[in-house]
Amino acid sequence: MKLYTFLIVIVFIIGCDAFKYNNKYTTIYDMHFRKYSKRNFSVGFDWCLFKAQAIAESALNLKAESWCKAKGLMQLLPSSFEEVCQKYPDLRCDTYHPRRNIAAEIRYDRDMWIKWRDITPFGDHLKFTFASYNADFGTIQRTQKCCESKGLNKNHWQSIERVAHEVGS
Repeated sequence: MKLYTFLIVIVFIIGCDAFKYNNKYTTIYDMHFRKYSKRNFSVGFDWCLFKAQAIAESALNLKAESWCKAKGLMQLLPSSFEEVCQKYPDLRCDTYHPRRNIAAEIRYDRDMWIKWRDITPFGDHLKFTFASYNADFGTIQRTQKCCESKGLNKNHWQSIERVAHEVGS
């Protein structure tokens, strides 16, 4: 999770410049990241955060499959992918179709963003959102309970990091 968080933080600080001078990652999916970021978040929201997420998840490998059965560019678990597809049938979900996989991932991120709407500052809000995608919303909630039991602020990311190792996924 540290590499994942690191990539997201770098893009948050630097923006798309993090990819500009690095030919290692393809730009073929950028139009989808732009489109669905704008559609689900806003025009000003940095779409590169979602590309960084895809790089962390699959290194932009459309055929990637993880040990826990997560599939595609965005590595959504089958249960999470199915949840998004049932909730938003307009997506016409297909795990291995890049546009649909990216659309489902960003929609799922949007759902997590809304669930954590009371978290401030913005950087913490992002971290809670992406951590929920990576570790599961329920795991982050259990981590918050652990924070409370230790007298820590459950809505500060530093507290979550401090106790995360004590909470199983």
